[in-house]
Amino acid sequence: MANMLQLITRNLLNKKQTRLFPAAAERPAFERSRGRIILNPDTCILCGICSRRCPSDAIVVDRKEGKWELDALRCIICGECAAVCPKKSISMTNDRRHAAEDKEIIIHKVEVPVPAPKPAAQKTSAQMPNEKEIVQKEDGTNSEVSKTA
Repeated sequence: MANMLQLITRNLLNKKQTRLFPAAAERPAFERSRGRIILNPDTCILCGICSRRCPSDAIVVDRKEGKWELDALRCIICGECAAVCPKKSISMTNDRRHAAEDKEIIIHKVEVPVPAPKPAAQKTSAQMPNEKEIVQKEDGTNSEVSKTA
């Protein structure tokens, strides 16, 4: 009983260990903490690797409509999408995501990249048909000579 009274008086007289969140200023986030997912739509190619690797199925990529969407309430902030993005279009900031009353879905319209036409391959000598050149001889007769590249 005496130990309990000693503990109570010590807790009443010492500084509080917790913060009163709305009244007190929020502490800054740690340098390497994970908070929000940011998409750069300029570099995104809508490959869909991020949506396939997301363990909570929070990312939906629709290549036909050019739409990338993130369901923020389903996201578990694991960072897998940012790690597997081939163009590094997805990054994570250390800003905290606060509690929400409404469902937040982040939608980005991305222009679907059109692949550039491939240049025609030059034919090698093995692929070229034998071309013949007509050569006129000194005596006035013509003869055919096959060309090799």
